[in-house]
Amino acid sequence: MNKRMLLHIDRRSAPRPTPLRFGVVHAEAPKVAERVHVVFMGAYQPRDCKDGTPTQLDAETG
Repeated sequence: MNKRMLLHIDRRSAPRPTPLRFGVVHAEAPKVAERVHVVFMGAYQPRDCKDGTPTQLDAETG
């Protein structure tokens, strides 16, 4: 899953924008969201990478 996901993101975001930000939204799957968060941080070193439920992220971003 990680390699396919990263390959897809690389293709869709070329040329890579800066600063890069990610949001990982999950529905009752916090462990999966955390793994995706760790992969994104390691692969892209984004300025920001938030993860949480839609309600949590909506509250943070307004």
